Amino acid sequence: MTDELIYPYHAKVIAVRDMAAMLDMLKGKMHDPAMLDAMWAYYFATGDARPVRRVVSALEHMSDYGAIDRFRQSAQTDEDRRRAMNDAIFRAASWSLGSLMQQHPPLLALCEGLFETAELAPTERLALAITLQKVAPTRWHVEIDQASGQSKITRLGGSLR
Repeated sequence: MTDELIYPYHAKVIAVRDMAAMLDMLKGKMHDPAMLDAMWAYYFATGDARPVRRVVSALEHMSDYGAIDRFRQSAQTDEDRRRAMNDAIFRAASWSLGSLMQQHPPLLALCEGLFETAELAPTERLALAITLQKVAPTRWHVEIDQASGQSKITRLGGSLR
């Protein structure tokens, strides 16, 4: 297996010979949907919470939701491409978080704990709450006022925001 694979991030995680590259990925912004796979591989191999935080950071792209669908009818500028890529990253991160939280209760607990911290940006917090609601609807409820855009997130009967 070489670093020239279609998924170079996989090669770096699987080979583990380039741990510095993996640690660099834990610090930077999510710029490629393939990075998600590397983050999940690292999390499940080590139990380290940092890659989960990186995946959650990709939820900041919620504001670009729908850009993929609009791309075909757009002028297809560099900005349109960037927003479409952000949308792809957001959708992949949201889907993978939800799917894996359903299958792996410790990940659900980790994400619920992460939600409680002050380190999430408002968009990350809202997008994570929406994902938590999909996974655990008896524990999470999200209301968004269509007129104002204000959100109310409720957990176990206590309003959080």
